[in-house]
Amino acid sequence: MEYPILDGALEVRARGNRRVLSGRFPYRKTATVRSAGRTRKERFASGSMYWQVREFEKLQGEMAKVIASALDKATKAKRLEALEDALEKRNTFLLTGHDYNRTLADMRTGTLAVAHTREAVELEATLPPEGEGPSWVEDAVRAVRGGQLRGISPGFAVPAGKGGERLVREDGPGDALVREILDCVVFEYSLVARPAYAETTVDARAYAATLVDRRRRVWL
Repeated sequence: MEYPILDGALEVRARGNRRVLSGRFPYRKTATVRSAGRTRKERFASGSMYWQVREFEKLQGEMAKVIASALDKATKAKRLEALEDALEKRNTFLLTGHDYNRTLADMRTGTLAVAHTREAVELEATLPPEGEGPSWVEDAVRAVRGGQLRGISPGFAVPAGKGGERLVREDGPGDALVREILDCVVFEYSLVARPAYAETTVDARAYAATLVDRRRRVWL
């Protein structure tokens, strides 16, 4: 698992008792992630983070077909159990600081929506009403409002031996090499205090028509 750290502006707004936390992780933006003799930089190609979400949505579609099918009860239950296990493996989480013990939302529960455009990954999480969620949710909201959490960092893995990345030489001072991620599996996105990608943003605001509402859901 890798955790590139990207800098952005975070803001929290709330109205009533329903809150939405939104974030944006840009494609095709270069960030310095480490230095070892030469400056090492990194960027994500358009669509490089989409695989996990695409597989999750396919499994949702299969589940909907099984639920609507005329299969006998025992066969249907067995297939649904297998699909539930597969959905959990393809689940995507929104965390604080890459800590699964501080989960803010996830796709499996319908509280997190992840949308991909050519420009960015867009995240929207529905948070519990103020005072009704775990303490780390309230801490995260306060940290966004206070500016302590300023951006998003994905936890991802690049499949070995499948051309998921390449090194590109960048013209300019230092003759830096840029690691370009072409395809990866993203397990989680985290709110972080020291992001490296300046264009990442997080915003917690009053509930409105959001990606969470527009996404297709399967209720069991």
